[in-house]
Amino acid sequence: MLNHEERSFGLVVERILDIIEDRADVRSPATRPSVLYSVVIADRVTELLDIPAILRSAEVIATRPHLATRSTEVAN
Repeated sequence: MLNHEERSFGLVVERILDIIEDRADVRSPATRPSVLYSVVIADRVTELLDIPAILRSAEVIATRPHLATRSTEVAN
């Protein structure tokens, strides 16, 4: 569960690979939408998600359903 701009959201994932407390060494800026950075955590390259960007794009799709079909077509 997360909160953003006084609203609560849930994030659904397929599975959690690991939970680690470590510092993140930023290795590169984002190379695709909805990703903040690529970092190395516990010797693994990890992408940190830009949650506000993901929520903004979800709101656009919710208000313009025709974009959901288009997004799916691009992903396939």
